Amino acid sequence: MPSSSSIPVSQSSDPAIELAGAAPRLLAAIVDYLVLSAFLSLISRVANIFDWGFVLTLLITGLYFTLGHSRLVSGQTLGKRCFGLRVVNANTDSREAIFLSAGQALIRFFLTYGALILVAEVPPIAFRKLEIVAPPALLELHVLVVLSYLFSNIACALFSKTHQGIHDELVDSLVLRTKSETTDENIREFTKSLLNNDCLRQTSLNRLLAILGGCFVAILLWLAGTILPADLRSFYSRRYEFENNFPIRTMNILSSGNNTLHVSAIILPQNSVVGSPSESASELLVRATKFLVEREAIDVKSFEAVNYSVTTFNSNSEVSEEKVRVTTDTYSTSSFN
Repeated sequence: MPSSSSIPVSQSSDPAIELAGAAPRLLAAIVDYLVLSAFLSLISRVANIFDWGFVLTLLITGLYFTLGHSRLVSGQTLGKRCFGLRVVNANTDSREAIFLSAGQALIRFFLTYGALILVAEVPPIAFRKLEIVAPPALLELHVLVVLSYLFSNIACALFSKTHQGIHDELVDSLVLRTKSETTDENIREFTKSLLNNDCLRQTSLNRLLAILGGCFVAILLWLAGTILPADLRSFYSRRYEFENNFPIRTMNILSSGNNTLHVSAIILPQNSVVGSPSESASELLVRATKFLVEREAIDVKSFEAVNYSVTTFNSNSEVSEEKVRVTTDTYSTSSFN
């Protein structure tokens, strides 16, 4: 059975054009990720010290993909250019609309990445400000939404005959693989013959099955991340209450067999959140541990001490690493390896 990128429709169009398959799109996405990561690493220290720092990442990423997928650069980000891919307008009614406008490209970015970033980042900020205390699964429902949309979008792109994800269908775009000699007229003829081919029409049933499959994978991954040991549930339930009272952002929480709780965290500049600017990391972590014990987020019968591995950001965006052990009975501190 022929692959969707070599379906006979291409016989009536320029042979130098075909639908972009999963492999080149994945490779192009990896290149784009590396390019953005290299650039974002330059500003990561600034972005990490504020709860709303993700907005800077959102703006830079949005600018990159909006420009790259628009007619301004012929529908090619750096990653797509490496593999001869182009994002084109599937609407062939307009003879001038071969590539997406900047507005269409912006909407495509929002439907691909922007909405996911907002849904992933905004709820935790709201939970923190409101000091929401709830079962861990409820506090992570926004993650289920992100995963469901992400995997449904991927499934639609993989299994639709035109390799259109949800974002492509909503914006009416296609991703094609072309050669340098391909003209706008070649692209117009290809997309027109492609979308007029009945065998390539995406049925509602196919789309529904792809979305259900993506949601199923998302639910499995979400459940794997929300099923917690009993001795950690109380901490996770009070995580946002804790973070709103201290300039600490927890990254990972683990329990060990030696009655020790391991917490990886970031300490924000204390003059930007609640806390004394002159307070040392050890003093801050002692206060934090007392708070957790008093709120019964830490069971002193289960945990004799908390090992904090913290990354500290000061007001000048300078970074230091510290490891502090705080006992849960006397609140004495020491270092550990």
